Amino acid sequence: MPIGLLATIWAYRTLREVGTQQKEPIDWLGNLTFAAGLTMILVALIYGINPSAHSSMSWTTPFVLSMFIGGIILLTAFFFIEQRVKAPMFRLDLFRIRAFAAGNIATLMSSLRAADLC
Repeated sequence: MPIGLLATIWAYRTLREVGTQQKEPIDWLGNLTFAAGLTMILVALIYGINPSAHSSMSWTTPFVLSMFIGGIILLTAFFFIEQRVKAPMFRLDLFRIRAFAAGNIATLMSSLRAADLC
Protein backbone atom coordinates (compact mmCIF):
# COMPACT_ATOMS: atom_id res chain seq x y z
CA MET A 1 0.00 0.00 0.00
CA PRO A 2 2.74 2.55 0.71
CA ILE A 3 4.22 2.01 -2.78
CA GLY A 4 0.84 2.56 -4.42
CA LEU A 5 0.22 5.69 -2.36
CA LEU A 6 3.65 7.12 -3.22
CA ALA A 7 3.17 6.29 -6.92
CA THR A 8 -0.22 8.02 -6.93
CA ILE A 9 1.21 11.15 -5.31
CA TRP A 10 4.19 11.15 -7.72
CA ALA A 11 1.88 10.73 -10.75
CA TYR A 12 -0.44 13.51 -9.59
CA ARG A 13 2.46 15.94 -9.12
CA THR A 14 4.57 15.15 -12.19
CA LEU A 15 2.35 13.90 -15.03
CA ARG A 16 0.67 16.49 -17.23
CA GLU A 17 -2.00 16.23 -19.92
CA VAL A 18 -0.42 16.85 -23.33
CA GLY A 19 -3.34 15.93 -25.59
CA THR A 20 -5.42 18.42 -27.49
CA GLN A 21 -9.17 18.65 -27.08
CA GLN A 22 -11.58 19.19 -29.93
CA LYS A 23 -15.27 19.89 -29.76
CA GLU A 24 -17.18 17.20 -31.66
CA PRO A 25 -20.94 16.99 -32.10
CA ILE A 26 -22.74 14.18 -30.31
CA ASP A 27 -23.94 11.37 -32.55
CA TRP A 28 -27.50 11.35 -31.21
CA LEU A 29 -28.89 8.97 -33.82
CA GLY A 30 -26.06 6.50 -33.26
CA ASN A 31 -26.44 6.70 -29.48
CA LEU A 32 -30.20 6.20 -29.64
CA THR A 33 -30.12 3.26 -32.07
CA PHE A 34 -27.33 1.54 -30.11
CA ALA A 35 -29.03 2.00 -26.72
CA ALA A 36 -32.48 1.02 -27.97
CA GLY A 37 -31.15 -2.00 -29.91
CA LEU A 38 -29.19 -3.38 -26.96
CA THR A 39 -32.08 -2.71 -24.58
CA MET A 40 -34.51 -4.55 -26.83
CA ILE A 41 -32.22 -7.58 -27.12
CA LEU A 42 -31.63 -7.68 -23.36
CA VAL A 43 -35.37 -7.42 -22.66
CA ALA A 44 -35.96 -10.26 -25.13
CA LEU A 45 -33.35 -12.39 -23.34
CA ILE A 46 -34.87 -11.69 -19.94
CA TYR A 47 -38.43 -12.42 -21.02
CA GLY A 48 -37.33 -15.36 -23.17
CA ILE A 49 -36.07 -17.38 -20.21
CA ASN A 50 -39.27 -16.86 -18.23
CA PRO A 51 -41.93 -19.57 -18.42
CA SER A 52 -44.98 -18.93 -20.56
CA ALA A 53 -48.47 -20.38 -20.40
CA HIS A 54 -47.63 -23.12 -22.89
CA SER A 55 -43.98 -24.03 -22.22
CA SER A 56 -41.11 -23.70 -19.78
CA MET A 57 -39.57 -20.84 -21.82
CA SER A 58 -41.02 -17.94 -23.80
CA TRP A 59 -38.64 -17.84 -26.77
CA THR A 60 -41.41 -18.15 -29.38
CA THR A 61 -43.86 -15.63 -27.94
CA PRO A 62 -44.62 -12.65 -30.21
CA PHE A 63 -43.27 -10.16 -27.68
CA VAL A 64 -39.87 -11.87 -27.37
CA LEU A 65 -39.55 -12.44 -31.11
CA SER A 66 -40.48 -8.84 -31.92
CA MET A 67 -37.98 -7.53 -29.36
CA PHE A 68 -35.19 -9.68 -30.85
CA ILE A 69 -36.03 -8.66 -34.42
CA GLY A 70 -36.41 -4.99 -33.48
CA GLY A 71 -33.09 -5.03 -31.61
CA ILE A 72 -31.29 -6.64 -34.54
CA ILE A 73 -32.81 -4.10 -36.95
CA LEU A 74 -31.73 -1.19 -34.74
CA LEU A 75 -28.19 -2.53 -34.29
CA THR A 76 -27.94 -3.03 -38.06
CA ALA A 77 -29.10 0.57 -38.52
CA PHE A 78 -26.46 1.63 -35.97
CA PHE A 79 -23.79 -0.07 -38.07
CA PHE A 80 -24.80 1.87 -41.19
CA ILE A 81 -25.26 5.14 -39.32
CA GLU A 82 -21.77 4.94 -37.80
CA GLN A 83 -20.21 4.50 -41.25
CA ARG A 84 -21.83 7.66 -42.61
CA VAL A 85 -21.79 10.18 -39.74
CA LYS A 86 -18.99 12.77 -39.43
CA ALA A 87 -18.21 12.16 -35.73
CA PRO A 88 -19.27 8.56 -34.94
CA MET A 89 -19.90 7.26 -31.45
CA PHE A 90 -17.59 4.34 -32.24
CA ARG A 91 -15.19 4.05 -35.14
CA LEU A 92 -15.98 0.65 -36.63
CA ASP A 93 -12.99 0.87 -38.96
CA LEU A 94 -10.81 0.08 -35.93
CA PHE A 95 -11.81 -3.56 -36.38
CA ARG A 96 -9.85 -3.59 -39.66
CA ILE A 97 -6.72 -3.45 -37.53
CA ARG A 98 -5.87 -7.10 -36.97
CA ALA A 99 -4.36 -6.65 -33.48
CA PHE A 100 -7.36 -4.60 -32.30
CA ALA A 101 -9.89 -7.14 -33.60
CA ALA A 102 -7.95 -10.11 -32.23
CA GLY A 103 -7.55 -8.45 -28.83
CA ASN A 104 -11.28 -7.77 -28.58
CA ILE A 105 -12.16 -11.32 -29.63
CA ALA A 106 -9.67 -12.71 -27.08
CA THR A 107 -11.18 -10.53 -24.35
CA LEU A 108 -14.68 -11.68 -25.28
CA MET A 109 -13.64 -15.34 -25.18
CA SER A 110 -11.89 -14.83 -21.87
CA SER A 111 -14.99 -13.20 -20.42
CA LEU A 112 -17.19 -16.01 -21.67
CA ARG A 113 -14.86 -18.59 -20.18
CA ALA A 114 -14.74 -16.72 -16.88
CA ALA A 115 -18.52 -16.88 -16.74
CA ASP A 116 -18.47 -20.58 -17.77
CA LEU A 117 -20.48 -19.83 -20.88
CA CYS A 118 -17.89 -21.11 -23.34
